[in-house]
Amino acid sequence: LYALSAILKPRNILGLGIFTGYPVVWSLGPGLQQVYPAEKLIGVEIDKNNARLGNDNIQALIEEIKSPVKAEILGEDGFDVLERYGEGSIDLLYLDANGTNPESGVASKNINFAFLKKAYPKIKPGGWVICHNAYQPSFQTEAADYLSMTEDEKYFSMTATVGIDEMGIEFSIK
Repeated sequence: LYALSAILKPRNILGLGIFTGYPVVWSLGPGLQQVYPAEKLIGVEIDKNNARLGNDNIQALIEEIKSPVKAEILGEDGFDVLERYGEGSIDLLYLDANGTNPESGVASKNINFAFLKKAYPKIKPGGWVICHNAYQPSFQTEAADYLSMTEDEKYFSMTATVGIDEMGIEFSIK
């Protein structure tokens, strides 16, 4: 994730469902280290305690590397945070949520589909979506709608699911 961000240089990164922040920190790293100019580096975790731990981690990293770039982990609902983003404002969207999809009322990885639909117009053309767990059979069952959307060329020009571990990760380009 660090190398991908160093290559793509996303100025605005939003991570939803990030637990305590470690995966999204890899995406934020090059921006924090000023490998390229970054603008807005935000992670969101609905569990306030995990968000606090994540924010403590990222603020410690910022202090350690003396980065002037601001980044934060918010303890909020990702749907509320998405409301604050304008059309075409996200360069990289990282998804790893597990919760109740407000459309179906079912708690599962399918919440990522609801996030993707809400975020889609906010993702810049050529922007990236990264989704963790996409390789798991349970994700393929629970979040089949997500996978159908990312495989549809009218939404994404390319998608690849990589089994880097038993969870896998999917990369999609708008």
